[in-house]
Amino acid sequence: MSRRTTRSTALAAAATAAAGVLATPTPAVAEAVVYTSERASVRLTYGTDEPPSARESVRLDVPTGYVRDRRNPHKVTWHEPFTGGRAISVDLAPRNGTAADLRAQRDRTAATYGDSYRELAFDVDRSAGGMTARWAYSFTEPGTGDVDPFVSVVLTEGNRIEVVGRLAEREQVRAIRKHVVASARFVS
Repeated sequence: MSRRTTRSTALAAAATAAAGVLATPTPAVAEAVVYTSERASVRLTYGTDEPPSARESVRLDVPTGYVRDRRNPHKVTWHEPFTGGRAISVDLAPRNGTAADLRAQRDRTAATYGDSYRELAFDVDRSAGGMTARWAYSFTEPGTGDVDPFVSVVLTEGNRIEVVGRLAEREQVRAIRKHVVASARFVS
């Protein structure tokens, strides 16, 4: 074989290998989530001067297959149907419905979990559309060695949306939180 043929063959092999690498599909990072529209409604008598007939409701998208659970008269949770799964909570009359209240809760959480508390984000946006606050954090439950939870809290329109999952799947939890918050429609 001539030197020219050997060189051409080597270049062709390298080009084919490079094309094969480039043509190889990359694995998907996010999982596909199918959503269903849900509605929750509460009476606004808890800690307010509202008449007993006053109501607040929300319509939002929740991943299909999540189980609904009313936690208290003002809070509804949807969660995966197994222990340790992701959960979405909506509190329509939160005690900590202001940025100052959320900061105080953040301080209490940091004091409770000490060195195992990791704050991943805390932002307050006071734009023309009202106040929105976002807080994301993780911690290790003392003495348990449990997988770190990833907690993402959003205050919007005076209501609280919280999405909880595992730290290892925080990208999926963020994607779910973004979709749920964007879909939420509150009615007083």
